[in-house]
Amino acid sequence: MNFKFKRPDMLEEAAKTGGKNVVWEVLMFVGVFFVAMFLEVMGLYVLIMPFSYISTEPIMVAQLYATIFMILVTCLFCKLIQKRKMRTLGYKKPNMWKEYGIGILVGFGMMAAVVLVGVVTGSMSLQFNPEITSAAELGSLFMIFVGFLFQGMSEEVLCRGYFLVSLARKKGNVWMGIIVSSVAFGALHLGNAGIAPLAFINLILFGIFAGVYFIRRGNIWGIAAVHSIWNFAQGNIFGVLVSGNDFGTTIFTSTINENLTILNGGDFGLEGGILTTIVMVAGIVIMMQTKQRDVVEE
Repeated sequence: MNFKFKRPDMLEEAAKTGGKNVVWEVLMFVGVFFVAMFLEVMGLYVLIMPFSYISTEPIMVAQLYATIFMILVTCLFCKLIQKRKMRTLGYKKPNMWKEYGIGILVGFGMMAAVVLVGVVTGSMSLQFNPEITSAAELGSLFMIFVGFLFQGMSEEVLCRGYFLVSLARKKGNVWMGIIVSSVAFGALHLGNAGIAPLAFINLILFGIFAGVYFIRRGNIWGIAAVHSIWNFAQGNIFGVLVSGNDFGTTIFTSTINENLTILNGGDFGLEGGILTTIVMVAGIVIMMQTKQRDVVEE
């Protein structure tokens, strides 16, 4: 297997802005994350908390939309502090819709594969939700879908577009950037309900897959789409917990086999089970074999 990367043009352009040592880059990442989270929490408190006695679902949906602050803070930090152009975060115009569409198909295919094997092995079962046919439920489903588009982009621009590129902009540091940003991505979920060692490993594996996808495709659009549709399909199509969170309206409802939590992930959702481990490893292997785009000839 080819474990080497050529330098994508976004890394070469980012390299012109310099780069700090790993410890300093990690500290800056932590700072950016906490500033963004503070703004998200303040926005939720002001706009949503007065109505929290009505239902918990509006709060969960609002949390998805509040991740816009993560996107804004990350982009402003890279633009104003690091002096980086937006294309160095993977925001490239050529083929953006094509890349996003491919990412949707890849992300849905991966989650569908996990669910299919889960059903075949008897570790979970699916039932159609008849209430989804109402106008109110369909409207709610659409609102959640749009929210996940922001949520997926927010984590990808933070962990891949910003952090991975910041770490990897010095020559020879691509794999270091992928690994460190993947561990950071996993660590961001340590406070989630139902987190366990295998779930943490799977989150790191997703981060590695996302990093390889990001570098191979040379843009942020595809992996943001993969991330968004993975979460939406898991939570609102197949009715499974998303990293320990329940996002309400679903097309199907799922029932897990309590005796096979090693496969289905138990209280964390499918991301906490070995089925996801297998799909993530396969995804990394496949992406490592794909042709790299937008490379700089050395």
